[in-house]
Amino acid sequence: MSDRIGGRPADFHARVAAAFARFADEQPERFARIDGNGDAEKTHRAILSAIEALA
Repeated sequence: MSDRIGGRPADFHARVAAAFARFADEQPERFARIDGNGDAEKTHRAILSAIEALA
């Protein structure tokens, strides 16, 4: 069984992703784009790098 958000149709998820992409384009100082297509270790390192850049 999927949760309430995960069970939504693909077009819902596409609209949410598009909205966050617009936010990131309009306010790059507030958003970090992390490529989550790699393995967990690579993604984790990218997240840590983005956080460290804020300090």
